[in-house]
Amino acid sequence: MKKSVLQYTFGSFFLFVATNLLAAQSFTKVQTVDYIFTKSNYKVGIDTEGEITIDEKVKFKYNNIVLSKQNETELEFRCKLEKGNCIDSKEAGRAIFSYKIKLDKDKLANIYNAFDYLLTILAKERPELTKDPFSPHNYKKQ
Repeated sequence: MKKSVLQYTFGSFFLFVATNLLAAQSFTKVQTVDYIFTKSNYKVGIDTEGEITIDEKVKFKYNNIVLSKQNETELEFRCKLEKGNCIDSKEAGRAIFSYKIKLDKDKLANIYNAFDYLLTILAKERPELTKDPFSPHNYKKQ
């Protein structure tokens, strides 16, 4: 009897974990953008070219950006070094190198993960934009 209870418990736990992993990996772009807005109140937009806007204040191409957590309450969008100032800022009236958004301490990790997931989705949709010669899109077998 103990063995069947253990099997049931393990089976339930496995099903719970698998279901949550699948749910986490199946958000669409729209659902991810909605999640970000719901949790942070930052309006995120994506155009057909993969440019992301945040609160209509800044705009950047998804593949030019690196995300990082700054202290416990800020998420930074930073240009990759070879891209220079790649973030168009309406506030500054020019292109800038980095842009930070302030978040509640308890939401920073979730919003970071949501933006990282969004950038990953966009990269998968547009593999031709990678410069890696051995990426699946660019590599041609001889």
